[in-house]
Amino acid sequence: GDIFLISWFHVIGSDRVGKWLSSLTALTGSADRPGDTLDAAELWVHQWVKDSASQSFMATWRHVASFEAGSASITAGLLEEGPVVSVKIKVLRGQEKWMTLVEISGDEDTRKTRLSEDELP
Repeated sequence: GDIFLISWFHVIGSDRVGKWLSSLTALTGSADRPGDTLDAAELWVHQWVKDSASQSFMATWRHVASFEAGSASITAGLLEEGPVVSVKIKVLRGQEKWMTLVEISGDEDTRKTRLSEDELP
């Protein structure tokens, strides 16, 4: 299926560091065409997550929400485990109607600090 990808590019060395988020929402369908929504899709994040064995952060793709009624959102939970480098919408099956991507928004968690070079693998 199709993929929509958004990334942040704060870089340490060759690694993109990302942003700590407290919430993330993706919304499809517009005011003048409310039916232009995704029927079957997932919201994924490329996130730095602490590896239990090495205690350093490792980047991995994680499924965080599924679209229902044209939107997908997550607050806290998995987002608290590490900064997000990219957000991906993964379309699971084709659809005959149009889709309007209205918004992908996230609230940055300003209580957290950026990862340092020592924390990266």
